[in-house]
Amino acid sequence: MTTQRTPVMFIHGLWLHSTSWQGWADTFRDAGYEPVLPEWPGVPATVAEARRRPDDQGGVGLAEISEAHAKAIRTLGAPPALVGYSVGGFIAQHLLGQGLAAAAVAIWPGQIKGVKAVGPAQAKSAFASQRILGALDAPCPTDWPGVTPPSGRG
Repeated sequence: MTTQRTPVMFIHGLWLHSTSWQGWADTFRDAGYEPVLPEWPGVPATVAEARRRPDDQGGVGLAEISEAHAKAIRTLGAPPALVGYSVGGFIAQHLLGQGLAAAAVAIWPGQIKGVKAVGPAQAKSAFASQRILGALDAPCPTDWPGVTPPSGRG
């Protein structure tokens, strides 16, 4: 009897590439999940290619990015958990709101219309969290049972 692995879709932010999630994808695969790393419309398959051809992404907006990820979700055997960073966090929230996902984690999501600019209290809180998380080469805390950070992060 084969058990279907729970899909986890990773959605990157602006100026990133889907491969930026590869370390986490490997970690989640090792923990028994099925990572999915869809790319934004118009973004080439590799970072090097994307750097050579940045105009390929021109004219692609949030609606197109969200719809491309919704299409990818519809090909999966089960609703995924979504993990999005920056604009990817905004997209993850949008897809969850459409009922296309089982859960979503939005890491520093993009600000949406109607959300006020960051005030002093929020900025102080954000800076405090940055101190807690530390530099990129510091250990990456996680409370998820059975999930360890990618190599070099914990």
